Amino acid sequence: MSTSDAGRPQSQPDDAVRRSTTAPSGSTSATRRPERATRSARRQARRDREYADRHSERAAARARAAEARDAKGAQPRKPYPIWVVTAIAFVLPGGGQVLNADPIRGIIMQFFIMLLAFITYMVTSPDISYFGRFAGGFLIYIISVLDAYSIAKKRSRAWERICDGRHGQPARS
Repeated sequence: MSTSDAGRPQSQPDDAVRRSTTAPSGSTSATRRPERATRSARRQARRDREYADRHSERAAARARAAEARDAKGAQPRKPYPIWVVTAIAFVLPGGGQVLNADPIRGIIMQFFIMLLAFITYMVTSPDISYFGRFAGGFLIYIISVLDAYSIAKKRSRAWERICDGRHGQPARS
């Protein structure tokens, strides 16, 4: 490996680069320009660096969030009282699941309430009562209230086990 006047290392002389990127003399195939090959290689390298930077930033953000949780002691939050979760679930479909720290489940419940209400509305005839026309939605609504109640009860019991008589404070490890 030789060095140029500026002290930068050169991996190949210019003739070798030209020979490797052009077709042999007398060949009928077209020659490939070295500028294009290096431009596309540089473009690909830049894309690879940007991809790595994006993912390393995300990994760093996850690490900072984990450190912040560890600095706080990573104590679980005290659950809402069971009656509050049930009341919210009764008034706002899917709201009980949100209070139980499961908002995706609440959104899914709302989706199926609307979907089954629409299906039963379209299937039934107009002479059926209001409750009968939306029976599918009401069924999922009742299931979502019962689901919010049962999960709130489980979370409350788990909190009591964790606290083990420490007046609402979880056990330190």
